[in-house]
Amino acid sequence: MTLDLACDPNNGSPFLYTMATGYNTWCDPYDLNIAIAEGAELTVGGEAVTALEISAKPSEMVLQCFEQGWNTDSMETKAGTTYQYAYWDPEEESKNLVVWLHGAGEGGTEATDPTVTILANRVVALSEDDFQGTVGGAHVVAPQSPTMWMDQDGNKTYIAEDATEISSIYTESLEEFIDTYAEKVGAEKIFVCGCSNGGFMTLWMGIHRPDKYVGIAPICEAIPDGAISDEQIEGIKDLPMYFVWSDDDTTVDPTTHEIPTVDRLKKAGASNLHVSTTEHVVDTSGEYTDEEGNPYMYAGHWSWIYFDNNDCECDDDGMKAFDFVAECFK
Repeated sequence: MTLDLACDPNNGSPFLYTMATGYNTWCDPYDLNIAIAEGAELTVGGEAVTALEISAKPSEMVLQCFEQGWNTDSMETKAGTTYQYAYWDPEEESKNLVVWLHGAGEGGTEATDPTVTILANRVVALSEDDFQGTVGGAHVVAPQSPTMWMDQDGNKTYIAEDATEISSIYTESLEEFIDTYAEKVGAEKIFVCGCSNGGFMTLWMGIHRPDKYVGIAPICEAIPDGAISDEQIEGIKDLPMYFVWSDDDTTVDPTTHEIPTVDRLKKAGASNLHVSTTEHVVDTSGEYTDEEGNPYMYAGHWSWIYFDNNDCECDDDGMKAFDFVAECFK
């Protein structure tokens, strides 16, 4: 018997976000109490079924990402950090590599499982036909931070809102990881993208080494504008960039992060800058609605949904995010 279980943004998720730790973890226990509804009829081979005896505890969990060719591994860097990571390789040879940097909820202190980094934010979309066909094929890798990308001291200390410079304890080790992995798969062009905490690290890696990457896509990125110097703005003005955020983001305030940073980039004469903004983050699939039948509205911080579903459109010229990545790989 196969059961197609109903799910929506509020019910059925196998992940549990724990406020005490700030991480997404697999729900344990994840029990399913299955019974025939009162007044319902169920027949098998013409015979009526009057009762079901199904264990509430699943005996096995099969992740579809592995069926789609994803794998996991780990890498110890010379800088002293060991990264768990998930990766996907195209069937055809490719010189392109996409690096996805996850949000704070997918870090590794509690969940040393890189499948969380690709499933909690639907990063598997980057291995699907829409993305791969658009960019002409690319390797995809998603390293998992042992704590969080913004970590200032190893104790999950966030960068201060009034910070005057950018730092992360993972800067050198992540750069080493990306370089080593790119060499392993034979990639010559590297594109970096990520959301929230990973958006912070995406922009920071671009600032740190603007010559290394063909483009970046910081999504709801969390670098306070005051932490970015004029010299750093000048240094990335010619780096292809695609910013994504929602105006109602209450987790990372765009008025103190992306908006002033983008304004400064424009004034500096940024040569390949794209910005995709929305008033809210709503379901565009038609699958999820609110009680009144309107498209379901997510938290304003969740603008990565638009990127993963290729629903981003540049405010100025309408360019979609996947098309931008494709242009960067040319």
